[in-house]
Amino acid sequence: AQHKAVEQALPLFRKDFSPSDYIHILQKFHTFFRAYESQMESWTHLEIPHFENRLQRASWLSQDLKSLGVNPENNSAILLNLNDKATVLGAMYVIEGSTLGGQIIVRHLRTQLQLPENATHFYGSYRERTGEFWLEFKKYLDRQIDHPQEFITSAVQSARNTFETIKITLSST
Repeated sequence: AQHKAVEQALPLFRKDFSPSDYIHILQKFHTFFRAYESQMESWTHLEIPHFENRLQRASWLSQDLKSLGVNPENNSAILLNLNDKATVLGAMYVIEGSTLGGQIIVRHLRTQLQLPENATHFYGSYRERTGEFWLEFKKYLDRQIDHPQEFITSAVQSARNTFETIKITLSST
């Protein structure tokens, strides 16, 4: 349900979706990911595969915006509650899972808006390594299954909170 709510906040597949709509969405995501990545930097000790690569989205968004002739805005963001391993993994599940859909979105954007590759770093994410990165993250998650039920419950709640925070960020003016 929360995934659908985020999709509805993204007008990417509307026929009248324009370059200015795209820039607006990139700015919103830039706001979210600057805060998210800042919070995540203190969790490198979790030894998640390719962790440093997973903290590149704000940079990709900045590159995309600059390639479209726009400077990234530095708006304040709603912070996620990432205070333990479970909440970190719950948020990452949402973010890393979104890279799979990004592969479909990037092809659509290049076709509909005639965007060059240097304006689609964010949705293209890890490019040809997206599937590999997802599988490695999923394997890491699968190894966490022996944690107590409250760990799993906390991770699931964090995923829900992440979806909600993204939806609120995208819906803000």
